[in-house]
Amino acid sequence: MDRKISRQAGFTFVEVMLVVAIVGIVAAGIIRSNNHARAVASVNDDLHSLSLYFKKMRLDAFTQKTDIQINIAGNSITSVIDPGGAATAGRQLVLRNTVVPSATPFNITPRGNINPQGNIQINPLPVERPKYSCIVMSNIRVRLGTINGANCDAI
Repeated sequence: MDRKISRQAGFTFVEVMLVVAIVGIVAAGIIRSNNHARAVASVNDDLHSLSLYFKKMRLDAFTQKTDIQINIAGNSITSVIDPGGAATAGRQLVLRNTVVPSATPFNITPRGNINPQGNIQINPLPVERPKYSCIVMSNIRVRLGTINGANCDAI
């Protein structure tokens, strides 16, 4: 009597579960690194937006020959044109991250000078440090910088 031995081709349950576990571990690593990259990009985007906002307000104060006051509260930045006179609302900027100014409000004179001088930091920063982590404002310049201890150093 001839017997035929039949073997079915396929994978065992243990092999399939092993592959599913490996794919899950790899996917978790990818998602985690993507979240870090998203947080860093969010900080960089907010700092660039805030820097451009201050530069635009300086230009507006200079060209319109008027005072502008910039108020910062959490992640909302608002401007008031001619705060000592008609006090009209200016531009508003809403960021994704909370910002912490060294002083508030910031006043921009008709000559484009910023008073008081100081910095604005993103709080809290992601674990992985972005290229820029603060904005330094001198009397006549607005520059991106990095936090060095308690100070913000312009780059």
